[in-house]
Amino acid sequence: MKKQCPHCQSYFYGRTDKLFCSLACKNSFHNLHRKSDIAYSVDQVLHHNRTILQQLVPPDSNQATWNRNVLEKLGFKFEVVTGFTHGDNGKIVRRVYEFTWDEEPMMTSSWSDRCLPPYKSKGAREQRSKGSMDQKKQIEY
Repeated sequence: MKKQCPHCQSYFYGRTDKLFCSLACKNSFHNLHRKSDIAYSVDQVLHHNRTILQQLVPPDSNQATWNRNVLEKLGFKFEVVTGFTHGDNGKIVRRVYEFTWDEEPMMTSSWSDRCLPPYKSKGAREQRSKGSMDQKKQIEY
C-alpha cells in the first residue's frame, strides 16, 4: 500500500500501521512538535539551570556561594524554578531539582542534604493520605 510521509511528503510502501518513511522522519516530526510545547521549553530551561549549578558546586562540598551576576552571565534563569519554601531566616528559598538557594548571597546546596525531598518520605505520604480525595489527586502526580 502506497502512503505519504506526514513529515517530508514523500511516498513509501510498508506495513499498514507504518506512518513515516524512515526513523529520521519520525524523529524529526516529533521533535518539531515537541519543541512548540511550552512544557518542553520550560523543562529545557530547568535542565540548563541545573547544569549550571552542578558545574559551580564543587564535588567534595554540598554548599557554595556566588554573586548573582556570575549566574546571570552563565545564562541562569532565576524566574524558572521547580519550587519555593520558606527558610529559617524568613527569606524565600528557591529550588531547581536538588539545588536550593536564597538571594544575597547566592547559596546553593544539595536539596537532599538539607531536608527530605517532597513526595519521597513515607511519613509525609502517610500524613497526606489522611486528607481529602481532592488533596490526594493534587499531590500524587
